[in-house]
Amino acid sequence: MFERHVSVPEVLSVLRRGRIVEGPARGARWHWRCSLAHALRERELTVAVALGWDAERSRQIIVITVFGDR
Repeated sequence: MFERHVSVPEVLSVLRRGRIVEGPARGARWHWRCSLAHALRERELTVAVALGWDAERSRQIIVITVFGDR
């Protein structure tokens, strides 16, 4: 994220308000994978995520990568 100059609040905004642009599809570990996109100010960001459950960490969303134009 930091290499692409994307902040955590921007990623969270995409996760909250984004539209699915690819997927959903089952991943190798039976997690659901999809890509969400959302326009933020002057650019559009796309966030690729895997949706699953990690019982040890009690988390449901794992961000795989973020990309967009700058």
